[in-house]
Amino acid sequence: MKQRTILPAALLLSVTLAACGQSGSPTAHTSQVLTLTLQGNETPADLRARYGGEIVAFKPQAHLAIVRTDRPQLQTLGLGSSSETNEGRVRAQAGAVIWTKAGAVIWTKAPAVIWTKAGAVIWTKATFEMMPENSGNWVSAGLDAAQTRLTHLGSGVKVAVIDTGADTALFAGSLAPQSEWRDWVDGDTLPDEPGTPADAGFGHGTGITSTILQMSPGATILPLRVLGTNGGGDVADVAAAIVYAADSGSQVINLSLGTSDPSPAIEAAIQYAESLNVLVVTSSGNDGATQLDYPARGAQGDPQRLAVGSVGLDGTVSAFSNTGAGLSVFAPGEGIYSPAPQDYGVYWSGTSQSAAVVTGALALGLGEQHGPAQTRAALLSSTASVPGQGAGRLNLAAYSALLNP
Repeated sequence: MKQRTILPAALLLSVTLAACGQSGSPTAHTSQVLTLTLQGNETPADLRARYGGEIVAFKPQAHLAIVRTDRPQLQTLGLGSSSETNEGRVRAQAGAVIWTKAGAVIWTKAPAVIWTKAGAVIWTKATFEMMPENSGNWVSAGLDAAQTRLTHLGSGVKVAVIDTGADTALFAGSLAPQSEWRDWVDGDTLPDEPGTPADAGFGHGTGITSTILQMSPGATILPLRVLGTNGGGDVADVAAAIVYAADSGSQVINLSLGTSDPSPAIEAAIQYAESLNVLVVTSSGNDGATQLDYPARGAQGDPQRLAVGSVGLDGTVSAFSNTGAGLSVFAPGEGIYSPAPQDYGVYWSGTSQSAAVVTGALALGLGEQHGPAQTRAALLSSTASVPGQGAGRLNLAAYSALLNP
C-alpha cells in the first residue's frame, strides 16, 4: 500500500486564500473586518456609505452587522464595535495526514447510500462495517452501544460543516438541498473540494463530513466552504458562514478550524447562532499547547459551545492536542479513517476529527428528540475521567443510556 505523509496543517503560518478549481467570483480579500453594534435604525446603505466594502451580515434584531472593508477607519467606531485583521487568519485543524489509494474507490461507486440506507448493518460484533478501519476508535468511545440505543441515528438533524468544502458526490442522500450549499472562497454555490493531496487543506472537509456521518448516519449535512486548498481562510467568510448556517436551520455547527487570537467577528457570529439555540462544536488545536486556539477558547462559560481535544485508543491525551481552560471534552482523534476526493482514503490525526466525533454524538442525541441543552448536558456529564485533566473523555455508551434509559 503506497502511503504519503502530509505536513500537519498546524504548522501553517497565516495564509491568504486563492480561488481555484471552480467557476464563480471569489470573495474579495480585504484587510479589515468590522463588527458593529447597531444602535438604531441603520440600514445596509448607511453602513456602506460610512465604512465602504461589503456587508457580510446584517441582523438588526440582534443589533449586529459585520462588514469587510479596505477603507481606513478614521472615525471612532461605536460602543461595542471593533475592527480586526481579516485575511488568512483562520486555518483548518488538520493535524497529521496519511493518504492511500487502496480500497477508497468503493466510496465513489453506487451512490453513497451506505450512509443512510434503512436497515443497513452498521456493526458486526466489534467491527464497524461502514469503515472497519475505525472499529478500534469507535469501540473505545462506545459508539456501538450508542447506535444500538439511539436508533434514529441522527435522523432529522441538520449539521453545518464550515470547512474546506466536501466531495458532495460521496455523500449523495446525506446533504441538505443543493440550493442551500455555499462556497465563500469561490463565490458560488458549489462547495466541492478542488486540489490534490499535496495541498494542505485538501480533503479536510470531506473527512469531517465522513466522521460526523459515521457517528450519525441519518444526519443531514450542510456543506459550507470557507477554507481554501491551503487550509487557510478569512475571518469574514467564517463569520458569514456561521450566521448563514444558523439562519438555515442548522442545529449543530462544526468548526474544525481556529486562529491563535480571538476574533470579535467570529465571536459575534457564534453568539448570534447560539441565540437561535444552535450548538457549536470547536477543535482545541494541534500545537500541544496548554492554551486552546480560538474559537475553542471561548467555550469557557458558554453553555452552547464545546471545545474538543484529542485522545488515542488508550484514552490518554494526544501529544498534539491543545489543552487548558475552556476545554469541554476529549474524543478520539488519532488515525481516524475517511474517504477523500479523487478516490483517496485518508487517516487523519488531529483535534479536527475529535470535534467531528462530538458533533456526530450530539446529532445522535438530538435525533432522539432531546433538546440541545439536555443533549449537551448528557454528553458532558457521562464522560470518563482523564488523569490530570479537568475535562473528561467521551463515553457514548453512558451518554446514550442517560438520554434513553
